[in-house]
Amino acid sequence: GDGCVGEMNKMVYDPTIAPLINRGFVVAYAHTRGGGELGRSWYRRGRGYEKERAVEDYLACAEALVGDLCIAGEGQLAAKGFSAGGVIAAAAVNRSPQLFSAMTLINSFLDVSGSMVDPSLPLTEHEYDEWGDALKDEIAAETIKRYCPFANISPQMYPPTLLVGTLDDTYVPYWHS
Repeated sequence: GDGCVGEMNKMVYDPTIAPLINRGFVVAYAHTRGGGELGRSWYRRGRGYEKERAVEDYLACAEALVGDLCIAGEGQLAAKGFSAGGVIAAAAVNRSPQLFSAMTLINSFLDVSGSMVDPSLPLTEHEYDEWGDALKDEIAAETIKRYCPFANISPQMYPPTLLVGTLDDTYVPYWHS
């Protein structure tokens, strides 16, 4: 999932997924608030003070796959997040790890709480509209803290997780992954 910065999930054929589909896997994309799939108002309802809605949407999709749709059983889902979308996937796994059997986070922005209080970082001030200004706005700081993946790690059973970071990502430096 993405659910951030108004970006849309790229709904195109991906040959890297074909081996999974050939083995009976089902691939599902969560169009969470904060993403761009359903227009600007959908995006606005998942940013700033409303960012948690994207996490709630991601979990609602996971729960529907396990429950109403009976496509998978609990603990048979894999979460995947890329860049800012890693916030949503990781926050969802933090909240309901029992739903997931694996998680892959690629160049994911995981320390929202730490980054949004450090204006010396290259994108902090640029990202105030998306996440909020945690230095000057107490509500934004509290909101970020509720969903920030890094801030909400707790002693619980997590699914096996693959973290990938690169040295050349100017948006999400490797120390955020």
